[in-house]
Amino acid sequence: MNLEGEGQDPEITARLVAAVSQVPALWEQLTAVARTASSPQSEATKDAAMPLGHYGAILAGAHLSNGIEHLLSWHRLLMPPTPEGQPVQAWQPIAAHVTLIRAPMEGAVMCRWFVDLKAGSTVRIQRAVALLLDDYRNRRAWESDLGVAPDSPFGEGKTGAQRYVDLLKARKAAKIEEVEVLNYTDMFGLYAGYRTPCPGRAMYRLLSGWAHGMEWPQGTAKLEAMKDGPKVPGGGVGRLSANDEMSATYTAIAVRLARTALHELMTYRGLAV
Repeated sequence: MNLEGEGQDPEITARLVAAVSQVPALWEQLTAVARTASSPQSEATKDAAMPLGHYGAILAGAHLSNGIEHLLSWHRLLMPPTPEGQPVQAWQPIAAHVTLIRAPMEGAVMCRWFVDLKAGSTVRIQRAVALLLDDYRNRRAWESDLGVAPDSPFGEGKTGAQRYVDLLKARKAAKIEEVEVLNYTDMFGLYAGYRTPCPGRAMYRLLSGWAHGMEWPQGTAKLEAMKDGPKVPGGGVGRLSANDEMSATYTAIAVRLARTALHELMTYRGLAV
């Protein structure tokens, strides 16, 4: 569907609605997990018993929560509340919804990176500490932009610079080796659910290109020439609308990936049934 409000292909609407209708249940399940303590025999409890080992479960849950919340927003856009007996007026923008599809994938792959059972406790803790250091660096830069001195926090608590130094000292004391945080392109290649990394990497590049308003992804959109449109330098005027097939396919992938990440988080915390 495009911004002029023209009706969307009913088949695509049905596929989109079928995918996002699963999201409220995922949110409720994640909320229940957040309110439940990890099993004493779980990998999460094992990690938490080690220095700085409690951060992984916290960060994994936070990233997944942020991602599924975006899916909830996409759900509301496609299935808005309507008076009883009235048809659902689903609406798909040209590009704005891509951020609502990409963000849950980002949250899911980051969650999977933190709780990866194949990685082992040492690697999982290294990853969580690395991400938290990146977080503090970003906060430190934000505070610097606002003119906040490194040793002058807002009210109570500590500045990003102070927390960064504290975590560095704690990492050294715990003898935790430094690792790099994977960029999202590489993370999609590993955790986006494909058997080979290229499709996951390509998917992230395309979604990011749309999200950032780049020119090249528009080649994947639906473009209709306007017969009576005005001529402009370099070509003519056309009608651009969303790639319905891409929207439906990537929405289904985002929901599936969020569900997979949630299951792996629950397994890590010993809560999977």
